[in-house]
Amino acid sequence: SGFLFKRGDVVLLPSLPGFLCRRSGAVFVRKLKAKGVKFIFLVHDIHGLRMPVGEARDRELALCMRTLSLFDALIVHNRSMRRWLRQQGVPDEKMIELGLFDYLARTPSVEDLKSSPHGRFPVICFAGNLSVRKSRWLTSVGAVKDVQWNMFGPYYDEELARQADISYRGCFSPDELPNVLSGDYGLVWDGDSIEACDGPWGEYERYNNPHKLSLYMAAGLPVVVWSEAATAAFVKEHDVGICVSSLRELGERIRTIDSERY
Repeated sequence: SGFLFKRGDVVLLPSLPGFLCRRSGAVFVRKLKAKGVKFIFLVHDIHGLRMPVGEARDRELALCMRTLSLFDALIVHNRSMRRWLRQQGVPDEKMIELGLFDYLARTPSVEDLKSSPHGRFPVICFAGNLSVRKSRWLTSVGAVKDVQWNMFGPYYDEELARQADISYRGCFSPDELPNVLSGDYGLVWDGDSIEACDGPWGEYERYNNPHKLSLYMAAGLPVVVWSEAATAAFVKEHDVGICVSSLRELGERIRTIDSERY
């Protein structure tokens, strides 16, 4: 009810309620703004950017921009997302960059973290949706040489283990994950191919701050990200991992990193 709000109140929304995407919701917000109520939106995802190019994507993005125009301020993921929204007409002064999502969990102590990779080949840790329908790049993971894999998450397909050196470690809650992740590096990757983050989900890496990047850092793991991902700038600036244009580069790139650098 509008009677709950008074001039000077600030409403922070971490996700878009469905009613805001309807005409009646927009009218409601405009009435409150006329009363002096301010609205701030913490962007979680821009769903249209993950859709295939076409009319449905255009409609979704148009609806998104119409809704975002209602807010007095937007907390966006990073400079790439900010740049894209500016190109869509969002005033730059309305936006502030989050930088990286926080990850609230009990995490390993510094003393528990490894000082260097171990074993003949480095172990790459991947936590996420393991369905090959969603993460099609997994079907080609056997072509990535000189690495081993620890996989965490739902929808694991046993066929994957037959085409690569993969150990499936199970599915855990977000609270548990930082303390059970085992490996030398944490991988942030999405899309259809090991050659690049392509397809609608992969292309979204150009704008998105994946929660799994925060997860790996909370677990004390250096990260591997796509060199064209929005988060590549963060990884380089803070020296928390490596950026690759293709997963085929992984083994060779990691070999160049000695214990001190790691």
